[in-house]
Amino acid sequence: MAKGEKPSNQPSIWEVVAQVVSKIKSEPFLFVIAVIALLVGLTIVPAQIGSSDLRVIVIVSASLAFMTIIGYYVRDALPPRPALHSSARQIRKPTTPPVFEESQRFVDPPVFEESQRFVELPTFSQKKEILIHPFEARIASGTLELNEEQMHKCAASPWDFDRIVLYLQEEKSARRSFNERLQHVTQEWEKLRASEGKRSLIPLHYAIRSILRFLQTAQPPQEAQAIISFFREVSEYLKARPEIDQGGEVKGNLGRVIDILGKPAK
Repeated sequence: MAKGEKPSNQPSIWEVVAQVVSKIKSEPFLFVIAVIALLVGLTIVPAQIGSSDLRVIVIVSASLAFMTIIGYYVRDALPPRPALHSSARQIRKPTTPPVFEESQRFVDPPVFEESQRFVELPTFSQKKEILIHPFEARIASGTLELNEEQMHKCAASPWDFDRIVLYLQEEKSARRSFNERLQHVTQEWEKLRASEGKRSLIPLHYAIRSILRFLQTAQPPQEAQAIISFFREVSEYLKARPEIDQGGEVKGNLGRVIDILGKPAK
């Protein structure tokens, strides 16, 4: 027996034979009947008693009686099988768990119920068509507008879609300042870098798009030259990892942000 291997609960063939013999000794009557039945069957065949069909029936019946009685002794000699738990008797169909990104395994409930669905959708195009674009349309039409409490919850939410909805509203709003949007871009950048590029790039994409919209409609801040190095760092990180931003949308928007911030102030 290998080291650490558990001993088997099944008895050996000799242990079974010993148990059968012991059972026969304690209950010999049935064994005698089995032997007599077998002898009767074996005697009739050479004696040519009765028709051939009758002899066949007798020998078959005698053999079955003998095997049945011997089986009774063998069955009692074997250890009882463990009973199955009621739940183990139920046949369960295999289920495929929803696919979660490693960064999306958390306990905190999302702000929007759709955030759970967002995690389960496998492709970026499905996420956009099924969830992002409908929410973007609701924000643009004014049928969805986050209040201050919801904004704070979304900003602190570990669920990607909660934060994306916040960035979509920021993009359409003139009330959110440049520094607030920059803080969100920084937050998404830190999440991405800490995961070594394994997190979804989608929240960072919409955070950058929000700050780009601000720069396209408002004067860049006075400290633009100090900020531009940050966006260049993010851009260089993505360029060194082309598999992260295969479509190039994030790098394209980063390039536009850098161009605007690099222009001399009027």
